[in-house]
Amino acid sequence: MKYLLVAFLVGCSLCCFSQIGTIKGHVMDKESKEPLLFANVALYQNGELVSGVQTDFDGNYELNDIKVGVYDLEVTYLGYLTSRIEKIDANTIQNIIVDFKMEEATSQITYCPLLYYRIPIYKQDNFSSGRIIGSEDIEKLPIKN
Repeated sequence: MKYLLVAFLVGCSLCCFSQIGTIKGHVMDKESKEPLLFANVALYQNGELVSGVQTDFDGNYELNDIKVGVYDLEVTYLGYLTSRIEKIDANTIQNIIVDFKMEEATSQITYCPLLYYRIPIYKQDNFSSGRIIGSEDIEKLPIKN
């Protein structure tokens, strides 16, 4: 009976003190070293999204309550190439620091052909469609005083 009680207490203590850590870091431009505000940081485990945050005004992010396991970390930002670090081993309780230096996307449109053109319904500079009225015309208007 004593051994059963000891085993039960050990099992409860392991469950109560489950291992949880933090992944945090900084996201910046590779060339200018400027922080990237509101970049999307996503944490994946086995191809499934586990958690996600956005960077703050200084380019910092923090993912809390990360359980022991192997993760992939991905950062996306408009106008930049997606950056991904795979197989981050979170097997101990610690703060894991992962910084990203994002590279600008360099795709440019060099030629955009005009495929179809239609004549507009109205002419842009032809909006004057009125007449000049005098005081006699105003007196003849059917209004009440």
